[in-house]
Amino acid sequence: MPIPDGHFASLRYCDKCTSNGCTADACIVSPAGTGVPNTDFLNYVRVEDTDDCRSSSTLAYASTCQQDQYDRPAFGVTNFSPKKLSTSDSAFEHQVSTALHELLHTLDFSSRFFPLMRYEDVTPRTPRDEQGNPPIFNAGTCPNGKQIDYYVEPANTTINYSTERDHVVAKLVTPRVHAFVQDHAICSTLVSTELESQDGGCIGSHCEERLFEPEYMTPVDSYHARLLRRFRLVSSQRLDLRGHALWSKERMLLRNGEVCRSGDAESDSCGPFYGMTPSTECQRCSVDATSRAVCFFEH
Repeated sequence: MPIPDGHFASLRYCDKCTSNGCTADACIVSPAGTGVPNTDFLNYVRVEDTDDCRSSSTLAYASTCQQDQYDRPAFGVTNFSPKKLSTSDSAFEHQVSTALHELLHTLDFSSRFFPLMRYEDVTPRTPRDEQGNPPIFNAGTCPNGKQIDYYVEPANTTINYSTERDHVVAKLVTPRVHAFVQDHAICSTLVSTELESQDGGCIGSHCEERLFEPEYMTPVDSYHARLLRRFRLVSSQRLDLRGHALWSKERMLLRNGEVCRSGDAESDSCGPFYGMTPSTECQRCSVDATSRAVCFFEH
């Protein structure tokens, strides 16, 4: 990703380094750039046919490349796959909602940031070592049974694991997430947001599809209009890395008001299509009554 010179701090370049700290070598010090004034977060966007684009059906992907002293994202990058982009009217909403979804990943909704969340007084929720790092594992077994390649472990006050529906699930359990889930489900016994178990790795980076289908951070883009109307989640009430979510007050229609059933391990997987299977026979009116919809879920 090409980055303008003006965005860099002063850097020291050395062609060779023959001494400690390269103190005896001829080095060049570049001037400091001006940066981007009055900016909390800068996202670089590119359209390039990368290996990730060519090896999958991915429309876009994103990541954060630098954090501030409190672990909040300062710089992010989003790449769109040029061969997957379309100028057709029918593709517009899907592409916009994908862009917003990826923006939220760069802002902080990602498994890499869960161990970096902080309390309101900015102290880390997950204990750090003398270098300021949370626990890091390069081998072993994840709580969900998958093999560890690289795993940064969040404290159990941030992520909790439990066995439901015959497999281990990870749940985000910070206080305002707790409050949001209870408000969404109208259920005093729900205390967490379940994360998607099919993302791969030890922890997913999406909300569980079967419980939060129209939310921005589920893995499947389905209710486009619903996603777009919840843009306030991004524009004014984004996730706060101190460990709680500042969610939009607009209610999600899917599951809303179903008391505790939406979080019950015994509840049907098909959302409002109880007893149906994911096929053409599962077509009904969408929960917001704006279109015909299909159930995505496997029982």
